[in-house]
Amino acid sequence: MCIRDSTWSVHAGERWLIVGPNGCGKTTLLSLIVGDNPIAYACDIERFGKRPGPGVPLWSLRSRMAVVSPEGQAFADVTQTVEQAVYSGLFDKEGQRRRPTPALRKEAAHLLADLGLHERLRDTLGTLSAGLVRLVLVVRALLAHPDLLLLDELCMNLEEAERKRLLRLLERLLDATPHLTVLYIAHRADHIPAGFDRVLRLG
Repeated sequence: MCIRDSTWSVHAGERWLIVGPNGCGKTTLLSLIVGDNPIAYACDIERFGKRPGPGVPLWSLRSRMAVVSPEGQAFADVTQTVEQAVYSGLFDKEGQRRRPTPALRKEAAHLLADLGLHERLRDTLGTLSAGLVRLVLVVRALLAHPDLLLLDELCMNLEEAERKRLLRLLERLLDATPHLTVLYIAHRADHIPAGFDRVLRLG
């Protein structure tokens, strides 16, 4: 890992592309930001202007983030239906699961339709291809309305048609939500949606 003695500031609404060779620390960096990596607690990391500690539980900060990554997909519950999976990311700041409102159900229906998944609501994740599961997890992340969206190798192993639909959806999202901050890891230029104007190079 090549991350040491580093300072990096990300401001609201910025869109960062994170690039570098395999093993340079791109995925580790995201895990530090989210707090999934135990090393995060030994680092000076401020999220949304705050540091976890007395009166500021980590969950209250994590509830403002959403992540889609190969690691997250590996641990997805394959017995969940598509419908259950997209609503499984709705939590409040105390970590309690929230019920989807009619407005959220309508939004989910639109997102799933955009990705060609509207007829797969009752299918379990275990019956879907890895690419389709990735798309379901993207809808799950978007439905949580995060302030910070972290995307790691989003288009990896997607079929070309799936990749194009997903990138079109992300480009529309970026246009419609200028306040949304996005960190995006990708290796290939054709895996990057339009709208990223900042680059962090590691390694």
